[in-house]
Amino acid sequence: MFLNALLRLLDATGITHGIKRTPQWNHAAIADDLSIYAGTVRDGNKLLDVIHEFEYWSGLRISIPKSVATGAMYGTGTTGRQEGAKADAAKRKRDAGPDILNPQIRALEAMDDALNTDNNVTHIIKGQEAWRMNLAIMHRQCPICNKKKMNCHFPTQLHLDPPCLECKHSWKPVGIKYNGTALKVTHGKTPIRLLGIRYNMWLDSTAQRRYVMDGITEMACFLRKNRDFSIENGLRLIECTLAPLLAFSGPVTIWPEKEFKKLAAAFVRCNKEAWRMSPNTSTALFTFPKDLGGLQIKMPRAIICSATWGHLTRCCQFDDGTRQLVEITYKDALEQHGCLDMEDLQFEAEFLTWDQASQNSFTFACHLTSTIGI
Repeated sequence: MFLNALLRLLDATGITHGIKRTPQWNHAAIADDLSIYAGTVRDGNKLLDVIHEFEYWSGLRISIPKSVATGAMYGTGTTGRQEGAKADAAKRKRDAGPDILNPQIRALEAMDDALNTDNNVTHIIKGQEAWRMNLAIMHRQCPICNKKKMNCHFPTQLHLDPPCLECKHSWKPVGIKYNGTALKVTHGKTPIRLLGIRYNMWLDSTAQRRYVMDGITEMACFLRKNRDFSIENGLRLIECTLAPLLAFSGPVTIWPEKEFKKLAAAFVRCNKEAWRMSPNTSTALFTFPKDLGGLQIKMPRAIICSATWGHLTRCCQFDDGTRQLVEITYKDALEQHGCLDMEDLQFEAEFLTWDQASQNSFTFACHLTSTIGI
């Protein structure tokens, strides 16, 4: 009840996220978890002032240490920043050499020169050219976007773990304050836990997919180490943990087909460990129907299918911004594939690849239904 009063206050401000061609709102909330959206730093501070006023009136308090500000710039400004980062990376790739070497590699280069004193000039020149070529293809991982990129995509500095040039050039909000206290600012490409799901402001779900895979791997290791578990308890543990883990974020997480195959393999491996079977046991034993002698476990494809249809149904229950988004998504699916209704869409979705269907929630749900045979 108290939170609903706050949400009405936020709606009354008239401030929205400002993204064009989408329903306009400024918040998303569930239980005691709240996220607000604004198009400018000024509007963001206005919404925080409303929250502070509500805090004073209700006696509730927000957790400053758990509160973060993040953002992303979309539009012409982003294009200019990205072009600047690409131009800088291209120049550094052309000039790959001692200017982008870190101190450790410089020391190794000096050691190589000292050891090769007996070589002639030709050998030394060839060695330097080979060194530059190896340097140009070296990969490092950015601590912000967690992507592996070539060494030329990182700035020259003595910092042991610098961000890549693309993240360095990206905009991030400055000046977000709550009751005079500056909130911690997180880069827009850094994944944050938003309403329980790990995403960043560029809609990259890599962190959430990694979280799910880590959970399944941890379960397999646990069952492997604890052989005193009965088969019945192991299967019950899998049913109570892995299916909810995948179903919670499955409808809003885009899984590339290659990663999803690894997910399905890890899922089967957990069931093998629960049954105390060898890892080399045929997967068909678990996927075949029971009338054909299989165990017929519920695979990730069926879990996501059920969760996705449930998610779409819940999104249509109330006349709010979520329902408007679902209607837009549904119309886009019909127009893109030239369909008249859901039945036509399900027929067309059967012939799409996994990656093609996963770009739209309704198309993906129909694709899953068709491939499962429902």
